[in-house]
Amino acid sequence: MTLDVNVLVATFRQDHPHHYIARQWLLQALQEVDEKKIYLVPFVLSSFLRIVSNKRVFVNPSTIEEAWNFLNVLQSIEGVQHIILGEEWATFQKLCLENNAKANDIPDIWLASVSIQYNQCLVSFDADFLKFLPANKFLHLI
Repeated sequence: MTLDVNVLVATFRQDHPHHYIARQWLLQALQEVDEKKIYLVPFVLSSFLRIVSNKRVFVNPSTIEEAWNFLNVLQSIEGVQHIILGEEWATFQKLCLENNAKANDIPDIWLASVSIQYNQCLVSFDADFLKFLPANKFLHLI
């Protein structure tokens, strides 16, 4: 499974409206990591750091140390792996052109392309991914 940034943010931030849903889902997914690996995408991780430490997003943003600690714990769990980017580039271009992509579609299409390339299910609170992925390759958490 490939995680979208909103799942990581909601899991980490107790003040997020979807914290409970995200946390319960991730705890369950981590118990099943032997059968279904969890793949972390580098640009999703950097987006997580940017969002949780941003005072325009949260009244009391997380410190960068708190955010890194969360990611380090997550990455230390067996079955949680980094995806190496590059192979998805042709799929990314194809989906951008097919969907006449612009603005906020671009990072979504890139993440969808990574998911397709690695034959993974993408997990997100953002239903817009259904524009780019078949329903059986997308898990909408709400």
